[in-house]
Amino acid sequence: VWGSNFPPYLDHISGLRSLGVRSSATLEPTVFALPALESLTWTIERHEDAAKQEISLPSEVGDLKQLRKLSVRGPIELFPDSICDLGNLEELDLGWAVAGLPPALGDLKQLRKLSVRGPIELFPDSICDLENLEELDLGCAVAGLPPALGRLSNLCRLRVSGDRMNSLPPSIGQLLALVEFC
Repeated sequence: VWGSNFPPYLDHISGLRSLGVRSSATLEPTVFALPALESLTWTIERHEDAAKQEISLPSEVGDLKQLRKLSVRGPIELFPDSICDLGNLEELDLGWAVAGLPPALGDLKQLRKLSVRGPIELFPDSICDLENLEELDLGCAVAGLPPALGRLSNLCRLRVSGDRMNSLPPSIGQLLALVEFC
């Protein structure tokens, strides 16, 4: 795991497949020049002097075409639409997201696991297009689930927490592969 002194010469290591980064504001451009990167973990460290600084995932994340796992740990305000260009992505852990998710999230056809742990105002209906999704972990304060949730025929695990949800969509009864619901 690299901190704020991220070595600029890492982009020369063309075979690098997994990277963990700790930073307080942004990811270095060097990260997006790693063509073989399959797993990226970004741990955001907030400092008191930067507490009001808006942190967003750079749109260049869409350039990491080999990425299979993306984990963002920490508060983040904006997820770019380019995250939906990651056609090989199988696992997406968005940690403490405090904003909505990209509307085109359903374009991530290879996604098998989605985790979101922060409060979300808008949960896109396109999540119901994730036909390979097996695990949905919403350890967040979400007001409701999309009505077409039952279309997720491969969903095995559904975890929902928070006190804002008043009801579940009737289509939840169509989740025949579901083995864990809490």
